[in-house]
Amino acid sequence: MANFNTLIKRKQYIWLGLILAGGAAAVGGGLYLSDLNMSSDEEAPAQGEPAPDMTGVVDSSFNSKVEQHATTEMQATAADLNKRFDSLQG
Repeated sequence: MANFNTLIKRKQYIWLGLILAGGAAAVGGGLYLSDLNMSSDEEAPAQGEPAPDMTGVVDSSFNSKVEQHATTEMQATAADLNKRFDSLQG
């Protein structure tokens, strides 16, 4: 009769092998399913309106007037937040 420690160790190695094989099968199955192309070969026709033409919407001029307005707006926002914070504390 074999030693109990040897039997228990062998059983633990079998369980470890089964767990590793199951994990490898799960990872392999996940990779297979993630790479699987489930769409048809035909492209779906576009429905609805075409995309809007956004040419010229964004202007690249950032002059001192806009910069001053942005600075003033941020200062007003910061002052308002400070006022609200002080009212909550006090």
